[in-house]
Amino acid sequence: LELYQRALAASEKSTQSRMTPLQRSELDCKIGQALYRSGKQEQAVEYLRQALRRLGVSFPQTRKGIKAATLVELLKCLPVLLLHGPQGKVPPDAPLSPENELQFRIFETLAFTDYFSEPQRVLLDMLLGFKAVRSRPRSSQYVVTMSGLGLAFSLLGIGWLARRCIARAFRFAEVIGDEAALGSCYLFQGLVQEHDGQS
Repeated sequence: LELYQRALAASEKSTQSRMTPLQRSELDCKIGQALYRSGKQEQAVEYLRQALRRLGVSFPQTRKGIKAATLVELLKCLPVLLLHGPQGKVPPDAPLSPENELQFRIFETLAFTDYFSEPQRVLLDMLLGFKAVRSRPRSSQYVVTMSGLGLAFSLLGIGWLARRCIARAFRFAEVIGDEAALGSCYLFQGLVQEHDGQS
């Protein structure tokens, strides 16, 4: 954390080594993640949301705004969740931009902070994370967001959709042969079962 903050201070003092918005957002994200690991969640969220703003991504602050944005993003991704079952063919990948990769990391961390502090935000976190990586289904990022959506739907009491997302995540993790992605599936499955009183 101290090293990231020093890098930020050095960049701000220098006129020749000014960071691009992407670089500054990357640094804000790293500081936010370091603060999150240190248990300083409120400070972490501030840096993570600042990183999003630098990427041009807005995030609603009010309950009404969160509900409206969640509905919009949910309607966008429902075809993927409903029309393609867990046993469907895994489509080919498209490359992710550095901005989308960074957005995924930010929303993944925000989802964990919101899980304990503001559960109503978790679904929007995961939907926006999914939006960033949906073009690359053969990736650990896709698997994480899909299993995270399973947890979010479980928190909302939509058990059948939660199970569908978790099953799809397991399927894709097995196809790409990524042990870390598979581990994420088991993590989110455990959280879903805990929430549903099954563990």
